[in-house]
Parts: sequence; C-alpha cells; structure tokens
Amino acid sequence: LAVSNDPQEVAHFVLEDGIWLVGGQVNFLSLSTPAGTMFTAANISVGSLSFEPPQTASITAEQVARLGNIIRNTSLVPRLVDVPDGPNVYLVAGSFNPNPNVSAWGFMTAVKIRNHVD
Repeated sequence: LAVSNDPQEVAHFVLEDGIWLVGGQVNFLSLSTPAGTMFTAANISVGSLSFEPPQTASITAEQVARLGNIIRNTSLVPRLVDVPDGPNVYLVAGSFNPNPNVSAWGFMTAVKIRNHVD
C-alpha cells in the first residue's frame, strides 16, 4: 500500500440487484516498522473506493517502538448493502504511517438477503 489518505483497493466483486449482507477482513503486514504511530484503516464501499460510511469503517492507531514486522488483522462489521444492478463492491484499505513497506490482503463475503420488490 502506498502511504496515503486515499483508500486503496484490496479486492472487489460485482453483485446483482438486491439487498446483501457484506462482510470482510483486511490483513496488514508492516515490514521494518519505525517507531511512532501506525495508522491503518479498512472498509467495504459500494460504487467507488471510500472510507464512507464511517459507521462500518475500521481505523486503528497503535504506538510502535521499532517492533520490526507487525501483522494486524482488521475484521469489518457486516453491513446491509442496497445494491442496484452492476456496481462494484470494494474491500478497501489504507496505511497512514510513514512506513512505505505495508502490504494488505483480505477477503469479502456476501449473502443475498432478498431481491428488490417492484
């Protein structure tokens, strides 16, 4: 991940029209972590890369003192998503610390709750 305030894509999928329960997890690996505060964030967003809505985003800050390699997992609260046909659903991550050696990987789950009623 680039050190940035912008969300970056970890994974995405396209869901058909309906109401979905979407959850996921992002794993962070920070190599040679310098002393300071390590900030990471993750979220599931619809249509664009975003940390909105903030109610389901997870942001973590941790004081680290040259701990070397840090692995942090961030589980996201499942949320109901009203999906019109076709938009991407993204698993996004961000790294806001001065360490440029941060990687992220993860997964998403989606369970269709119901179709839209016409």
